[in-house]
Amino acid sequence: MAFSITITMGGAPHRYRWDDGAVRADDFSLNLLKGTAAAYQEMGRQVGPFGMSLDPTDWDDGLAFLSMCIEANEADEIKTTGTLPEPPVPAGAVI
Repeated sequence: MAFSITITMGGAPHRYRWDDGAVRADDFSLNLLKGTAAAYQEMGRQVGPFGMSLDPTDWDDGLAFLSMCIEANEADEIKTTGTLPEPPVPAGAVI
């Protein structure tokens, strides 16, 4: 699975590519998101869809990385391409 995501941080767009645990971006964008994820972890802040608590620094997990990007985004819009990870549906859930 692979996807690209463009988010806004510090008033500027930053593009990331996640491909089976490997994250690619320019050095500045990568360090900016890593620093934000580390700060979230230090604060004990988790990321993830409602009902899930994922480590913001666990970028091997596509859902954790996507969730971290969504949390760090400062704009109303996020641009994505590719196949986005979806949270598991709990047993007995009505969808």
